Amino acid sequence: MKVKWFPEALLTLRQTAKYIRKNFGEKSSNTFLQDIFKYEKLLLHNPKIGPRERYLENTKLEYRSIVVKPYNKIVYLINSNTIEIVAIWDCRREPDAQARSLQY
Repeated sequence: MKVKWFPEALLTLRQTAKYIRKNFGEKSSNTFLQDIFKYEKLLLHNPKIGPRERYLENTKLEYRSIVVKPYNKIVYLINSNTIEIVAIWDCRREPDAQARSLQY
């Protein structure tokens, strides 16, 4: 299996890391990125570890998600031999609004 990042997810990852660096320091930003990539590796070996994303249950695609620490969530799809990371959600934001951005 391999991991593919959607451009929007990478953009959110970069913006979040930059925000954390600016407001909480370099160490916190690095910890955030390490946590994301740790879960990325975990998904490679256990792709169905994340449950179906409940805010996206009514879509054609089977979105799954996994919470990274208390504030962020990786939203992904499983396709044959690829894990597609489609979004990084901030768990403190309105989930319905974030879900609407993926319903295509």
